[in-house]
Amino acid sequence: HRSTNEDNAMNLLLFGAMGTEMVEVGEYVAPFPRYDEICDLLHRLADACPAACVVEEGKSLGGLPIYSLNVAKERDKPLIVMDAAMHAHEWGPVIGSLIFLKRLFEQAESETPYAEAILSRYGIKFIPVLNPDGWDNFGPQLHGVNLNRNFPAFWEDYTADGPRVRGKAPLSEPEARV
Repeated sequence: HRSTNEDNAMNLLLFGAMGTEMVEVGEYVAPFPRYDEICDLLHRLADACPAACVVEEGKSLGGLPIYSLNVAKERDKPLIVMDAAMHAHEWGPVIGSLIFLKRLFEQAESETPYAEAILSRYGIKFIPVLNPDGWDNFGPQLHGVNLNRNFPAFWEDYTADGPRVRGKAPLSEPEARV
């Protein structure tokens, strides 16, 4: 059973208590970024936080790297894994997650209790894009597989979609195995 402090830290993370700034449309929302721009942003965020690093988690079907941003003050902490986009058109969660991480790092640098509560108790692994092959042209995964349907849970239930949509087998696609 987790302690109250751990519950509070998780609530801060999940409910966005990272400062009081309001986001207005157009003020912070960037245009649709190219995949190389997202990778560049990950590296810049890692450079801004001593506890962060960028890791190549694997390769897409087309051979493009799939990167994550990893943040951990200590290795033995529970890990929060965030992915933002399995499909090429899901740019909103990518931008929102990058803004969240940027604010978290700014708050950590200012030593605010919110950032300290999160970063002292948890590690974070953020994978912004799982389908880099289709990202820049809003396309599907190269085999046409819906990555949401390629996981073991309920894989056999997606029979109406056919094998092309769900994949030949659970985790048959490299992007789903990251």
